[in-house]
Amino acid sequence: MMVESTDSLKIDLSIILPTLNEVESVSVTLSVLEDLLQGVAFELIVVDDDSTDATAEEATATAQAHHQNTTAMFSLLRAGPRPADERWVGKNWACTCAMQGVQSEWV
Repeated sequence: MMVESTDSLKIDLSIILPTLNEVESVSVTLSVLEDLLQGVAFELIVVDDDSTDATAEEATATAQAHHQNTTAMFSLLRAGPRPADERWVGKNWACTCAMQGVQSEWV
């Protein structure tokens, strides 16, 4: 988990952000999403698909920095290895992993 709101909000929207080596853009992306969704109770699930850079750490730092100013719930999910017997490809695997934990009807 990156940061989770302590408020018991009804989540209206879930956003899944699959990432792979996005250290240069992840904080801007998270900030823009938070700005666009002000007033919306949303959860943002960042899925790190085995990045070799500091994507997960940058996402965590950004979420912690913005946590005081938003009603969003953030989580960091590490996609982990794909099942060997299936033909999963990057974003499909990351999104499938995240879908198992969404808290809203809208994704």
